[in-house]
Amino acid sequence: MTDAVFESQSTSESQEGGLLTLLATYRRHLWLILVIAGVVFAAAAAITFLATPKYTAVATVVLSPQKAQVGTDLTVEQQDPSGSLGVDTRVEQLKSRELTEAVVHRLNLDQDPEFFRPLKGAAATAPNAAQKQFDNVVETVGKFFKGRRLGQTLLLELRFTSKDAHKAALIDNAFAEEFINLQTREKADRTEDANHLLNGQLDDLRRQSDDAQAAVQKYKAEHNLLSEGGGSLGAENMSTGGVLGATALHEQQIANLNGQYAVAAADAVEANARLASARSAIASKTNGSDIGAALNSTVITDLRRQQADASRHVVDLETRYGPRYPDLVAAKQQLNDINTAIQTEINRNMSNLEAQAKITSQKTASIREGLDAARASLVKADLASADLVRLQSQAQASQTLYAAVLARVKETAAQRATALSDARVNTRASAPLHPSIPNIPLNLAAGLVLGLALGVGGAVVRQTMTAGLTTMEDVEGRLGAPYLAGISTVTSSIKKPTSTDPMQAVVNHPFSSFAEGFRTLSTALLHGKDGPIKIVALTSALPNEGKTTTSVCLARVSALSGTRTILVDCDLRRRSVNRLLAGHEPTQGLIEVLEGKAKLDDVIVVDEQTGAHVLPLAHRGAIKGQPFDTPEMDDLLRDLAARYDLVILDTAPILPVVDTRVLASKVDAVALLARWRVTPVHAVRTAMKLLDQVGGRVAGVALTRVDLKDQQRYGYGDPSYYHKDYKGYYVD
Repeated sequence: MTDAVFESQSTSESQEGGLLTLLATYRRHLWLILVIAGVVFAAAAAITFLATPKYTAVATVVLSPQKAQVGTDLTVEQQDPSGSLGVDTRVEQLKSRELTEAVVHRLNLDQDPEFFRPLKGAAATAPNAAQKQFDNVVETVGKFFKGRRLGQTLLLELRFTSKDAHKAALIDNAFAEEFINLQTREKADRTEDANHLLNGQLDDLRRQSDDAQAAVQKYKAEHNLLSEGGGSLGAENMSTGGVLGATALHEQQIANLNGQYAVAAADAVEANARLASARSAIASKTNGSDIGAALNSTVITDLRRQQADASRHVVDLETRYGPRYPDLVAAKQQLNDINTAIQTEINRNMSNLEAQAKITSQKTASIREGLDAARASLVKADLASADLVRLQSQAQASQTLYAAVLARVKETAAQRATALSDARVNTRASAPLHPSIPNIPLNLAAGLVLGLALGVGGAVVRQTMTAGLTTMEDVEGRLGAPYLAGISTVTSSIKKPTSTDPMQAVVNHPFSSFAEGFRTLSTALLHGKDGPIKIVALTSALPNEGKTTTSVCLARVSALSGTRTILVDCDLRRRSVNRLLAGHEPTQGLIEVLEGKAKLDDVIVVDEQTGAHVLPLAHRGAIKGQPFDTPEMDDLLRDLAARYDLVILDTAPILPVVDTRVLASKVDAVALLARWRVTPVHAVRTAMKLLDQVGGRVAGVALTRVDLKDQQRYGYGDPSYYHKDYKGYYVD
């Protein structure tokens, strides 16, 4: 629960800090915001009080649409006049040029000085000058008239603005009346157009109706379509009853033929079956009874019995008397005669069966042909009847439409004389008592709001264009680097400085907020979170950032606090540390020590005021090679770290000079200095990137030349924001 409380408090403080930071950031632009807001407000006030007063008259018109029917499916109105589209159409008609011209003609506004502007130059003598002059007046009057719909109602609001209140009411009422007249004329014209259209169509509809009736009669005659009573289908037979009468005979004929075909087919099957049975019996050479039964002949059956008796008699005679017996010859002759008679009878019966089978087959085929022909006739009759129904429907529809249009022609003729407007005046405009233009409270409020908005916009633009760093949160948020300290200027941090030289002021005013800035920097470097630090390189991205001044002042403050400190001048091009030597120009220095031409103890200079030691650079010509990228430099740094508590290297700017990048990899930490509000952020980022590439450890960023008085307006969260609260704590 405690964690939740702390988290809630942290969130609240973050939100409060963000708001205070925003207010403090833009507070320094307050003068710019006030100037812009004042100018805009003054301009709005001047325009408002110098403007010519104008009056706006208001009238309302209510729509009461009446839909005029012209036909069963045809109306004059193509959209619902009471719907949104219908009302919007009326609103657009209020803005029409036709309506404005009617008002101008009615009130002779083309002679009114308020709207009349004489043409000048060649336009005044042109052939169409009068028309152009009138068009200009119509356009001008239209600009002062406004029409709109009130909410979702059927009320239309008409507004006209003029310099004269009575004239505004007069013209606004004229607009309302002419709008109603326009609606009346429009409705009468629509009715007249509809009547003219219907009269033009009436002759065509009459001709179409007559042609359709003639087509029905002609079609019935050509296809011989008869009614159930045998006569032609008349005009009264335009239903399915007439169609049934036309096809009834064909259907009855098909029914009869179907019955005959069934009987004939059965007979043919029976005849063919008897013929096949007889042929089978003959082929199998069965006895006479089987053949007789197959041929359905009793004669053959009797002859077969006689044949059997004669055969037994012949066999008996041969057995008794032998082959030469006279009666045996006669018996055989009798048997042969019987066989001949049987074969003759069989042939005769087979011929009869074949003839019967052929006859029945032919009869079946004949009936089948008749049945197919009857069915084809029925299909043809059905198709003809369907076309007849279609023609009859067309004829009936043509007759119905003709009758309906004829009736509507008579109705629209009566409607022309009684056409009413779809609108009426709801409230007439009266002369307004107070001007509508200018609206003094609204204009002044708008001017104030616009001025403040433009002022804030100007402040935003100015803040956006500020390229430098200003506060601790600015450093940590935009660079992602620790904030070491803010080094103020002498004049903004010391009320009455004895010297404006920062190197001397830090000695003369050791208990001032100016000196405290260097103690803050020293503490941040020596007691960083990454452990103890002895060798520190001070550098900047660009020249003139206050790097050497900061290095000297830091060395002096550290020495005054009892820290064994040495300042090493590593800026081979400027040698700015020599200013601390009070005009003494050394003949030997750092380079001579590295080259072995001098001893360290012989070249070190002591600052008499603070006790700080200085390893200067002697004046000499161009230096060849990289004196800092040598084992001698490494040995020197180790020796200095053993002798002193703090070794400060005043190095050259990192962007233009490569020497600093070499030293950055050899020291314990690098302090990157940036001039307050001046050094571009992207330059500092580039310097940090170069240091990271050579393995240099950036302890953080310190801002130099900070104006504490101005800094108080720069942002919530920076220590200098509270300077006015704690500045009395310092002696100086």
